[in-house]
Amino acid sequence: RKAFMECMELEYVDEATGEPITPARYQLIRLYMEANRPDSARSLYESLPQDPSCWIRYSAALVEYVSWKLLEEKGSTQQTAQSALMKAVQSNVFCAYYLAFLPDFSESVEY
Repeated sequence: RKAFMECMELEYVDEATGEPITPARYQLIRLYMEANRPDSARSLYESLPQDPSCWIRYSAALVEYVSWKLLEEKGSTQQTAQSALMKAVQSNVFCAYYLAFLPDFSESVEY
């Protein structure tokens, strides 16, 4: 985690593409999600409000949905979960199709 944080502090975002030069933030959010650390994941994606990455946005959508619907945490709302999902779909609509229709997607898309 510390190494990823250091990479994020040193990296810059390419102005032409809007993309960071390292995958540190994407790997860090995956680490938090796999380690079941939603508070850390939330802190990370809240610190990156303009990051359009589907890794960041879909992780945010999942954390917000679980917080609202399953855990019923105080302060979590349907509106927050829906807003996070909309940002995720806007970041990569094909990821939404992939998650929703995996069998059909796998048959239709040639790699």
